Amino acid sequence: MSNETPSVLKQVIIVRSDVPSDINMQKCIAKASLLLVTRCFESANDFIGRYELKDYQKTVMDWIDNFDAEVEIVHSDGADSMEAHEWTAEMMGIPTKPIHFKDELYCIAVGPYDADEIDKFMNV
Repeated sequence: MSNETPSVLKQVIIVRSDVPSDINMQKCIAKASLLLVTRCFESANDFIGRYELKDYQKTVMDWIDNFDAEVEIVHSDGADSMEAHEWTAEMMGIPTKPIHFKDELYCIAVGPYDADEIDKFMNV
C-alpha cells in the first residue's frame, strides 16, 4: 500500500454572467463537465493525446470515484474574460473545455485537477 497522500481534486465551471441564465445555460453547464472528461477518449474531437492521456485518465477516474470531489460554479463577465480564463488555465497545464451555444461561448469547464492548482488559477 502506498504512503502517498491522494491529491484533492476539484472542477470549476466558469459561466458568463452576461448571457441569460436559462435552460440553455443549464444544458451547457451539464455538458461542460462531461465533454471535458471525454477528452480522454481517442474518438473525441479534441483528444488530449497519448502523452497526457495516462495521467489525466487517472485524475478523471479518481475524481469520478470521489463523490465528495468539489465542483464549483463561478461567474465571469463576457466572452473576452472567459477566453482569458481558458488561456490562463491551459498555460498552467489545467485541462479546459469551452462550451458554445449557437456559436457563442457560454461556459468553460476547468479540471478536474489538483484543487490547490485550480485555486491558484482562480486567484490569478
